[in-house]
Amino acid sequence: MSDPTYADILALMQERYRELAGFEADDASDIGIRLKVVAQEVSGLYAHCAEMRRQAFAQTSTGAYLDMHAETRGLARKEAIPAKGILRFTRAIPTSSDIHIDAGVICATRPDLPVRFETTEPAVLAAGQTQVDIPAVAVDAGRCGNVATGSVCLMITPAVGITGVGNPSPFSGGVDGEDDTALRERLLESYRNISNSANSAFYYDKAMGFTGVESAAVIPRARGRGTVDVVIHPARTVDAGAVATGLQRKLSAEKEINVDVLVRAATVRTQAVTAEISVEEGSGFDAVSGACQKAVEAHIEGLAVGERMLLARLGAAILAVDGVYNYKLTGLQGDVIPAPDEVIRPGAVGLGRIA
Repeated sequence: MSDPTYADILALMQERYRELAGFEADDASDIGIRLKVVAQEVSGLYAHCAEMRRQAFAQTSTGAYLDMHAETRGLARKEAIPAKGILRFTRAIPTSSDIHIDAGVICATRPDLPVRFETTEPAVLAAGQTQVDIPAVAVDAGRCGNVATGSVCLMITPAVGITGVGNPSPFSGGVDGEDDTALRERLLESYRNISNSANSAFYYDKAMGFTGVESAAVIPRARGRGTVDVVIHPARTVDAGAVATGLQRKLSAEKEINVDVLVRAATVRTQAVTAEISVEEGSGFDAVSGACQKAVEAHIEGLAVGERMLLARLGAAILAVDGVYNYKLTGLQGDVIPAPDEVIRPGAVGLGRIA
């Protein structure tokens, strides 16, 4: 049952006034205006109650309310990670004396789409030299800071004696913060698989809640009784070794007694896909096939550690592309089933026309 709208509420109030007074309230009269004002306020209360109903349940809550639901299950939203890299400061001719560059120098990419970076430590451009490399970090955390070599070209904060800046290598390691959809899925999964600080759900929740982990699987008794292997696949842009080391340290401190926990990276299994498609009338084959390739790659990239690549879902991803009339998978005889410690990732994707 839906809540009444402002018009519904006003109509009910006007009808009730007619019943009690014996005549209608004129729209321009004092009582007519009062009825409209009260109806608006009542409508606002209904909207507020509807919002509270939405935020009261983990399945529909958002933002800070979702964070509070997650907190009741011992979960927290993964924070964004800023990208890190090197900034190279240069000048046209060698300096005759040392040039001191303070930490906190701000530089950026091109003006039309600026991404800012900040040096994290002071440095000295020695006399007789024309360049010095300084570690830097993206000002804004997230994937936006992952930029290619040579992208940084502007100095926002002037540095005396320095005429140019660049990045000799890519900035990497930036990861976006966890959005509502991902956090909600982890939260609902925690209800489906209750953690008791000793079972697989406990290790899975800890792994998936660790910043930089994209997917994970828990393999009990992988190395015999009393052992647990936590297999992770980190986000593409992060330092996989640092993530594994950090999670290993965390689990070693929180595991139950007499359990040997090992965090290790999943083995990547590259899977090629070939298919044939036909396009709807009026659609260009090249554009549609390009979109299909991206859809296939995105679907496979979304598979978790140990998750099967089901042909039905792969086909559904192709068929969902605008302009696809029909499809046929030609290179696969059945679902692709990885080992428990494998993660499937896309290889070559070939698309042809249905004959």
